[in-house]
Amino acid sequence: MLFCVVSRKEIVTLREIVSEFDRDAFVIVSDAREVFGEGFIEH
Repeated sequence: MLFCVVSRKEIVTLREIVSEFDRDAFVIVSDAREVFGEGFIEH
């Protein structure tokens, strides 16, 4: 299992990458209320 947090702008690119490597991959897209940790900007 791979769990990724991406911006709304990056969802299309992520889907293209996943499809390129595994056309049968199971992908769930869900909104996140909060994300924190290294690499994320606090608003």
